[in-house]
Amino acid sequence: MFEERNITGSVFWPFTLALAIMLPVSMIDYHGLVPLAAALGVLAFIKELRKGIKLTIYSIQPILIFSGLLLIGAFSLIWSYNASVSLDRLYHLLAVFFIGCMVLGSAHLQISRSANLRTSSIAYLIGIFPCLLFVLLEAIIGNSSFNISSFLDITLSLSNPTVTIIAVFALPGCLLLWKGIGPKSAIIVFITSCIVIFSSNSLAANIGLIVGSLVTIIILLGGKKAFDFTSISMILIVLFLPITRLIHDSPFSFLRKLLENTGISIPPSALHRTYIYDFVLDKIIDNPFVGWGLGVSRYLPGSQNKILDLNRELIPLHPHNGVLEVWVELGVIGALGLSLVIWILMRGIKNRVQDRASAAVLAGASTGYMTIGLASYSIWSSWWMTTGILAASLCTTLFAHRKVPNTGSFSSEDISNIFKKN
Repeated sequence: MFEERNITGSVFWPFTLALAIMLPVSMIDYHGLVPLAAALGVLAFIKELRKGIKLTIYSIQPILIFSGLLLIGAFSLIWSYNASVSLDRLYHLLAVFFIGCMVLGSAHLQISRSANLRTSSIAYLIGIFPCLLFVLLEAIIGNSSFNISSFLDITLSLSNPTVTIIAVFALPGCLLLWKGIGPKSAIIVFITSCIVIFSSNSLAANIGLIVGSLVTIIILLGGKKAFDFTSISMILIVLFLPITRLIHDSPFSFLRKLLENTGISIPPSALHRTYIYDFVLDKIIDNPFVGWGLGVSRYLPGSQNKILDLNRELIPLHPHNGVLEVWVELGVIGALGLSLVIWILMRGIKNRVQDRASAAVLAGASTGYMTIGLASYSIWSSWWMTTGILAASLCTTLFAHRKVPNTGSFSSEDISNIFKKN
């Protein structure tokens, strides 16, 4: 159950500042999210340490369970296909792990302090407004005006990573504005965010927002049973996605041809992924129990072969699917570890967020984050993991249960009363 805490002050100011600068930083250079999270964690950690806080409070369960994945990755150095690559990846993940401990541990301490939701809402608006304007301008003028590089005929847009981050924060941001300023502002910003995201060239952001919104609605209507169903569904996807290889030798190529035969146009990026996923599935079948080693996806035998129809490498950077990446690198052991992280994360939302509306929104955002990871980025990318850490910490700071109401226009009960409870 949620933990009752007496209010002893205000939320530490860097958490509010992060709401204002996080999205603009991602627009300038999305890799900047890592030092941003590190600075936030260090500042908060030093402040709490000066107050004599016990370090045991930093035992945040999802992060500690993630350390189990790191341990599996460390053991994979023994059998890794490329030990030097695995070791380098392990160093990066350890750095993200310590950042996560500091940021999430400090966020957990903010539960005992008053969250000024109105001020936080204004900070979020300051951060998201220029980003929405820029992405919309890009869509109107044309993507070619905003291209930053091209790699193997893959065009990278300046706003592409930011659009996916906007998609991750669209639902929690709407909840924050609803509670802090009012429903009208929340609805306007959410609709604007949807228009901007759907007008972008990021298929992953589109799918992530759609899935996250559907999950939110399902949990709002279905309550605890729907919440548990969502959690179990996410875990089943992690555990059983590779089984598609047993149904068909090339399941994603089969799906691609099926869509082509029906006249459905497939974006080049999605077309490329069908080749990548089938290749990775083959490699999973070759080594299903312990995988090929942490971080070696790009260096698998045959991964640099060209796809003649597309003139692209099979794996130019990574598998573009977090679940398949864990499977091919760490095997079934890694998949079980990832499933445990997801379960504890979802249980944490269910137990620490008292009202159904907030829990539904945060579960939807978590599902959207996972969906984007399923279709786009490497699960080990430092900036993408940091995005999840920042989202989790800010949501903990703003929406976790407190003994007294937060400062804002609308309380959690005002929103929850819209829906019938089980």
